[in-house]
Amino acid sequence: MAYHRSPAIRIALALLLAISLGGFAACAPDDPDPIDPAPVEPTPTPPPDDDVEEPDLPTSIDTSTEDIRDQDGEVLLAIDDLPDEIRPDEDASFGGPTRFTNAVLSDDGRWIAIGSAGVAHGYGSLYDVVEQEHHYVAFQFEGEVAPYSWSPDDRFALFLVRSPAPIQSLKVVDRDDIQEFVEDTGFVVEVDREGDLEPPFSYEPTEWRDPHTLCFEFEGDEYCVDVGTQELQ
Repeated sequence: MAYHRSPAIRIALALLLAISLGGFAACAPDDPDPIDPAPVEPTPTPPPDDDVEEPDLPTSIDTSTEDIRDQDGEVLLAIDDLPDEIRPDEDASFGGPTRFTNAVLSDDGRWIAIGSAGVAHGYGSLYDVVEQEHHYVAFQFEGEVAPYSWSPDDRFALFLVRSPAPIQSLKVVDRDDIQEFVEDTGFVVEVDREGDLEPPFSYEPTEWRDPHTLCFEFEGDEYCVDVGTQELQ
């Protein structure tokens, strides 16, 4: 004989089942809280290195035929340190100098304008004391080159160039614009009337009127040139 639950029994069983499921849900563990990522610490900026020493720049120099020394007698540059070849232009090269003739230190102590000589030729160069770099910037075949002065801002070096003619000319070199070949480095000061004259004649520097204005005398007249634009004033 089939067994049939009464409606009352079915209701009671349903209530018991609901209570059991509710209790199980209440006992289930809560979902874990999300894990926060660890904070990222910024990379600290290293402090400046106070131990880096600025090089001691010379306050004066002494020049002999063999070397250039600072005020303490330390050798800054020896004649044997100079390159043994100079390239006046793309098509010409000559052997290097064998002796120093004179040198002029810039006021800031970083650069030296140098005159040197070989068997027959004259050489002009610049030397960076900090970087210890040497550059040929002037040359006179069978003549002489002598540094004369620096501009007030220590950017431009003035060289006297003496040819066998004899002619003394002025060459201005920008230490920030040194080229591969000597003829492309700096410029030679010229007055238009020079072409009407026969040697000997001479350009004589008189003063730096300001960092960019060099004044000089030529055949009894005074002129000034803007060394930045190379224009006569």
